[in-house]
Amino acid sequence: MLTIVPAREYSQHLPTDSYRLLVVTHDGRFHADEVFAIALLYLYYRAINVVRTSSPAVLQQAVAHRQVYVINAGGVYNPAARCFDRHHAEAPAVVEQLFVHLFPDYRQHARLHRVYTRFIRELAGWNKSEVHRLSGDQPLLLLQIIMGYNRLDSSEQNHQFIKAVQLARQILANELYAAALYEDGGRIKSEIFNR
Repeated sequence: MLTIVPAREYSQHLPTDSYRLLVVTHDGRFHADEVFAIALLYLYYRAINVVRTSSPAVLQQAVAHRQVYVINAGGVYNPAARCFDRHHAEAPAVVEQLFVHLFPDYRQHARLHRVYTRFIRELAGWNKSEVHRLSGDQPLLLLQIIMGYNRLDSSEQNHQFIKAVQLARQILANELYAAALYEDGGRIKSEIFNR
């Protein structure tokens, strides 16, 4: 389950021994990079709370808390502290940072390596291209489709964010499924997502 938590309730949702994962990201317009990063966490952990905020106090607390994931906010890139921000100099796309963090040995697993090379790395490359939602008459890229969920200046923005993350989660699950098919010569193994 994916739940949006108001920033004012941040401290009430801090991780304990039995917790839903807490993720903090920026509010306002969202992009495919952080949407897919959060979808990856959602697929991996299966239940997460997300705080979308630009509050300096909340971001500072989240960066300092070693069990909270901070995605594309806070200005810190420190995987050991679960802080992933593409805005940091020379940092790769946050979905790529997070994938490598969650699966450091992905190169040794054919399924994960295939998902990385066919999807994660390509998504990270698209993210750097600064494609705009309404540019030209070209077919829409996945980035633009995710951006299309934004409803700025609207009370619907958090609801739209959840929809975008759910779509991204399904796309990631489909890529894992396809990689498992490829790896197993067309026969699906029961455990697609090895941890």
